[in-house]
Amino acid sequence: MILFGAIRVARPAYSVGFSWGNMVLGIWAFFSPWIYGYVFSSGRFINSLCVGVIVFVLSIVAATMSHRTLFHQQLMPEHTWLLTNLGQRRLSGWR
Repeated sequence: MILFGAIRVARPAYSVGFSWGNMVLGIWAFFSPWIYGYVFSSGRFINSLCVGVIVFVLSIVAATMSHRTLFHQQLMPEHTWLLTNLGQRRLSGWR
């Protein structure tokens, strides 16, 4: 989880898949008390549930935020050109 997170922070635009990988690891951490049979150890049980939920939620947020950012970065050059072109036409007196 830490390695995936570090790679994701270092190269956010090119490593969206690591967020989805962390989501799977968050699910695994959440269900690990039942898989490995330590449900009756309250400290480990609560820790696994909390870590699983936190990693799961933050990985989904990171994956969707980067998707939005990449989508807006792809649209920006067109909008920038349009706004610049309209601004130049108004300044030159062309209507």
